[in-house]
Amino acid sequence: MKVEEKLTNKEKRAVIIRKYQQYLKLEKALSPNTLDAYMTDLQKLLHFLEGENIEIPDVTPNDLQRFAAGLHDIGIHPRSQARILSGIKSFFHFLVIADYQEADPSELLEGPKIGFRLPEVLTVEEIDRIISTVDMEKKEGQRNRAILETLYSCGLRVSELCNLKISDLYFEEGFIKVEGKGGKQRLVPISPRAIKEIKYWFADRNLGKIKKGYEDYVFLARWGNNISRIMVFHMIKELAEKTGIDLPYMTAIVVGGSFFGDNLSFISDTTIASTKTQDCVMRDKFKINFMIVVPAALVVLGIYVIQGLSLSAVPQIYEIEWIKVIPYLIVLGTAITGVNVMVVLLLGIVSTGIIGICTATGVFDVTPAENMNASTAFFDWFGAMGTGITGMGELIIITLLAGGMLETIRYNGGIDFVITRLTRHVTGKRGAEFSIAALVSVANLCTANNTIAIITTGPIAKDIAKRFHLDRRKTASILDTFSCLIQGIIPYGAQMLIAAGLAGISPLSIIGNLYYPFCMGACAILAILIRYPGRYS
Repeated sequence: MKVEEKLTNKEKRAVIIRKYQQYLKLEKALSPNTLDAYMTDLQKLLHFLEGENIEIPDVTPNDLQRFAAGLHDIGIHPRSQARILSGIKSFFHFLVIADYQEADPSELLEGPKIGFRLPEVLTVEEIDRIISTVDMEKKEGQRNRAILETLYSCGLRVSELCNLKISDLYFEEGFIKVEGKGGKQRLVPISPRAIKEIKYWFADRNLGKIKKGYEDYVFLARWGNNISRIMVFHMIKELAEKTGIDLPYMTAIVVGGSFFGDNLSFISDTTIASTKTQDCVMRDKFKINFMIVVPAALVVLGIYVIQGLSLSAVPQIYEIEWIKVIPYLIVLGTAITGVNVMVVLLLGIVSTGIIGICTATGVFDVTPAENMNASTAFFDWFGAMGTGITGMGELIIITLLAGGMLETIRYNGGIDFVITRLTRHVTGKRGAEFSIAALVSVANLCTANNTIAIITTGPIAKDIAKRFHLDRRKTASILDTFSCLIQGIIPYGAQMLIAAGLAGISPLSIIGNLYYPFCMGACAILAILIRYPGRYS
């Protein structure tokens, strides 16, 4: 008797579920995907009721509260909890209107408070990075590019993209017809770029297999029917993961190159600070830096070349305005010849202004800026210089304060104390050079600014160099190199934070791919140990 009763209950349950499906499909006009989601959520409740030996007509509000608590206990996200409970309320509402139950036990059932959240969107740059990772050597490469462009250009749901028909494309008018939720149709603008990519895809599509009944679908799988949502999700996830790997990698290359250039620059702030505090010529410091860091740069270059062989990206060629390179050549040439740094900087400023004015007014066969004449360009030049000075205002103030503090410490015997404590176990030149390296490294860790670290520790390094008869050119190189090393490996440095902010990634992800500072540090330590270069050691 009990077996028959159970079978009867199962049959009743099956009938209720079947009618509920019909209700959702016909009365609510839900899409197949939404219908599947509702039924999946209902199965969770039915599984719970079976475990508790409770039949659908016997469900109480307390039973539903325990079910909701169970969703939370197993770690389901609040938004997913809210969606599941909404489907459950819909089910019991149906039972009431279909006369299966008199009262709705879910009437007072409340989901978790999830608040309002703005949708996350990708920037044009992020989309371009994802598209650039598409392997065009594969048969589906052009199709995937067209899919990404269409999704982003038209703002389609994935299901709408999968069901897009050729007969719904109106390229001449610049829009497509889309059938969304509830069978509702809408006209959506489409970008020329997306149109171009789809037309390229049609050339490949028409050469492939097309199953009967799928001739009108835009995007097809390799076996000839329309693509599925799961296929699109997997494709986008794979490309996004590639982009996530490549972006920190490429950012690290840029950041590493910036430190390489800063370390070898003739007129950078660190170069000026290190040479002035040690009373040496920039050209000599450059020679030592060059001999130390170039081996590190070559090693890192080899690493990046080998690793880069496995990466693919769409090449982007930008036009170079060679006329704007002239100021850099003037600065470089005058610095190499040993011209005073202030004269070098003045020549750089003047040449930049002249070329900028000529370029803006169309003198060099360049299209002039709108409403731009010589007088306007001249005042814009001064405005740009003012902006530059303002941008360095904080650094100037900190430098003045550091200089004043340092002189106060010196006056009260603090520098002599630091030197004594720092060098009490030093017996030779190697130890003295390592003490200078440690001093500027600690200062940079504390200030997160390599220029300030050099200015602060430069006078102390100079005194240590005198006591142990170090070459002041080598001392300047040590200050510059080790401050650059620390600045390159701390995640809170200005360079790292700016790069991470522009790329939209964590500074820690950059450090993992930033090989140059570590190689440079290894070469600098080795240079101290083996007394290299011999002429300056």
